[in-house]
Amino acid sequence: MSTNDTATERYELASPEFVDAFREYMQGRFADKDFDGVSFNYSWIGTGAPAHLCKEGSDIAGFHWRLRDGKCEIGQYPLPEDENDFYMKAPYDLLRILLDMDDATGAAYMANEMQPLLDDGRIALVWKDDAMLPVIARYIIIADWRNGFFSQHIA
Repeated sequence: MSTNDTATERYELASPEFVDAFREYMQGRFADKDFDGVSFNYSWIGTGAPAHLCKEGSDIAGFHWRLRDGKCEIGQYPLPEDENDFYMKAPYDLLRILLDMDDATGAAYMANEMQPLLDDGRIALVWKDDAMLPVIARYIIIADWRNGFFSQHIA
């Protein structure tokens, strides 16, 4: 399936179909980008997720994004927390809402509603090294995943 073929398809967040479509989208976005020497792991972690989306023996669903050795990898399930350079962790239903926003809605949400969720621990944004944040942010901007994928494809 090409990125254009998925224009109206919606997927359950963290389902194998979602992860496959997101992989295809991201690999398309990065096809002509040179990120040799760029290396990081980023996971989205949804707790209390529906059992059919969880790794066996867990209530966690999610996915990860990895740039390594000049390659973009998208994988089923989040990486273990200590293997991530950055991760977002939230209850699955809240994670679904957060990711389903376009850029404008997401910016307004972050400005007006995110801080109480961070303060009470419902959302955790965790990173290992402040120096990695601008690097990761650069590739998030290139990916344009809110407008280009998440807001269009999360059921």
